[in-house]
Amino acid sequence: VLVALLIGLTIGKAWERYKLRGGRWIDRRKARKSPHYILGLNFLVSNQIDLAIEELSNA
Repeated sequence: VLVALLIGLTIGKAWERYKLRGGRWIDRRKARKSPHYILGLNFLVSNQIDLAIEELSNA
């Protein structure tokens, strides 16, 4: 049971940190520093959903 718990935690942390985009793994932490991420959040807060989706998909 302990081994399964450790494997689950490892997979969960990797899922949180990395994302597959275009056949490549990218680090989500670096993507959060991009201007697209900030603009997407700004559009989301100002209730401009279409622009937010476009910018966040570019992040």
